[in-house]
Amino acid sequence: MSTLSVSELIQSMRNLHITFPRDGELRVALDLACEQMWIRKDPELGYEGRNRHEQDALVISGATGAGKSHSIRKALANLGSILADPLGRPARIVSVTTPSPFSGKELARRILRVLEVDINDKLTEVELWEVVVANCAGHRVALLHIDEFQRFTTAKAVGRSESGKSIERLSATLNELLMAEDWPITLLISGTEDVLPFWRMRLVDQVHRRTKFVLFEPMNGRYHPALRQALSKYCQLACIVEDGLEEDLAGRIAMAAENTVGIALELMQEAVVSAVREKSTSLSISHFARVYAARTGLGRDFNPFLAKDWSKIGVREKAELEDRYEQKKGRAR
Repeated sequence: MSTLSVSELIQSMRNLHITFPRDGELRVALDLACEQMWIRKDPELGYEGRNRHEQDALVISGATGAGKSHSIRKALANLGSILADPLGRPARIVSVTTPSPFSGKELARRILRVLEVDINDKLTEVELWEVVVANCAGHRVALLHIDEFQRFTTAKAVGRSESGKSIERLSATLNELLMAEDWPITLLISGTEDVLPFWRMRLVDQVHRRTKFVLFEPMNGRYHPALRQALSKYCQLACIVEDGLEEDLAGRIAMAAENTVGIALELMQEAVVSAVREKSTSLSISHFARVYAARTGLGRDFNPFLAKDWSKIGVREKAELEDRYEQKKGRAR
């Protein structure tokens, strides 16, 4: 049995990074963005801000539970010396979360707080962003990561009567960061699929043309080997063995997780913890079945870990089918 407590086991499993196909795509896109940071307008001059070319934005989008945040944190942590300019002088990464409800002023304040800059509450939004640009230059912030960007792009946020003005204002702000004369900044924007409509709007054309996209696709068969690798590592941490698990287990896990990586990892972690709490020396399909039932409240016929024809279960329709099933039982009584 593992010498780790349950909380230590959970922490250890969460700290593991499993490489999925989309992680390679993210790494390539980030590396390219970083390599372009130090392209000079005049190759005879240095790498200071005024001689650096305008920068690009990289948008990372995927469903809730796709594991974007974890993958991005890992990718940013691995950038290392690539952020240093060719003379070896380091540059910084700043990560902030989009405020909810959205406020351009509050987003600017969050960036300044990370930079430990005293904030004058009397400044207007435009003045605050001028302070942001100046301090990003002073602190050599080469990459600014803005997470949960869908908090701006949701219907509620952009459906106001002032929506056109707010979209135009935010677009102008992002463009100013990318093209700042003293110190242009690479932007990394992440969020759910709801971030994408923003970039298709006419008011955002100027930023859109400087933007690349990485989409965290729903899981498919390419992801199954990585799922099994993750499960094996979790079992090793817990000092338990896999007991007669089906060959199609990865497919069952993917269906149960609605083809999202983050939820799939959570399901596997919870199944391992369930086995450990039972003081079991092995992990079986029943542990997955119980975890899934506890998460969804669905019956045996709609449980991918129990149903024989599990591949025919429509994930989004299960709740409706369960209701119909219960109604039929009620009429039969």
